[in-house]
Amino acid sequence: MPSISRSNIPSNSGSKGYVQTFTPYASGTVVLYRARGHSNTAQYVNLYDNTSQAGQPIDVVKVAADSNFTFDYGDRGIKLTSGITLASSTAPTGSLSGSADISLIVQYL
Repeated sequence: MPSISRSNIPSNSGSKGYVQTFTPYASGTVVLYRARGHSNTAQYVNLYDNTSQAGQPIDVVKVAADSNFTFDYGDRGIKLTSGITLASSTAPTGSLSGSADISLIVQYL
């Protein structure tokens, strides 16, 4: 599994404005992501190992209303072989709900 080093620098990809789903890359190792919730209600960021939000998310993290959040998977990251997709929801169930009111930045190897 790759890890961050001087010769292995993460790539960055950010959503263009407010989104509900964001697929920055076809596959890779997510090192960290930053989320900015622009809603007056809490959001849940769902991380999927595919490009279509199919099945259950690999990870679900709550982002407080109108706040910034950073989730760091460490130097080794979390390997996603079928795609990297983040999606926001107003419930932690993995199903999309709510509106496009979150912005995301993802670092991946």
